[in-house]
This record gives sequence, structure tokens and C-alpha cells, in this order.
Amino acid sequence: MNDMNNKAAIIDDEIDICFLLARILRQNDRQVSYAHSLHDGSTLLHDETPSLLFLDVNLPDGSGMEFLPRIREMYPQTKIIVISAFDSTKERQAAISNGADAFVGKPFTRQEINTIIHQVGA
Repeated sequence: MNDMNNKAAIIDDEIDICFLLARILRQNDRQVSYAHSLHDGSTLLHDETPSLLFLDVNLPDGSGMEFLPRIREMYPQTKIIVISAFDSTKERQAAISNGADAFVGKPFTRQEINTIIHQVGA
């Protein structure tokens, strides 16, 4: 795995979610960075360009869902997994139509995360 493929990022304002995801990702030999807002996440993506991104929908400074097409355009190789406490068919369809590779509802299990990483090929 080269350096870019080894990097994962999390943009979520819930610190416990960041810690949980980071632990799972590190067990998969990933270098993990996280940010708690769209602004900080934008800087993180620019500086590190991860191969895998977990993006929350509801962030303090805006909607991850609305930011998603911009991320997809700027970082087309990055696999994007949207995470949200609002797990509905409508939310899942919106994530995919906005450019996400996958959607995971909160709360999630370690197995769900490992499965989705494998499914998106990251």
C-alpha cells in the first residue's frame, strides 16, 4: 500500500465517533487524520488527500451532503463514505447521488465499517 492509499480522513464533529473510526482504521493499517468542521476538513483534505474519507452530514459549519459534490470534484480518487445518524432511504439516496461511494448509519459496528471499506475498494 503506498502512502496515499494508506491515508484515511474523518470529518465529524462527534469526538467519540472520530476516536472509534480512527481505532478501526488504524487496525487496518491506515494513517488517520480527523477534523470537526467543514472548514478544518477542507484544509485537511488539501494537505493530505486521503484515499478514504468518512464524512458526517451535520457539521457545525454546514452540511457534509452539500459539500460532497465539491469534494468529489476536487478529489476524484478519494473513496467517500457518508456517515449520519439520520439513516433513511432518502438520506442514503441523496448521499449516493451527491457523489458518495457508500453510506453508513450511526451507530455502526466495527464489522459494518470493515465491510464498507472492503466494498468501496479502499
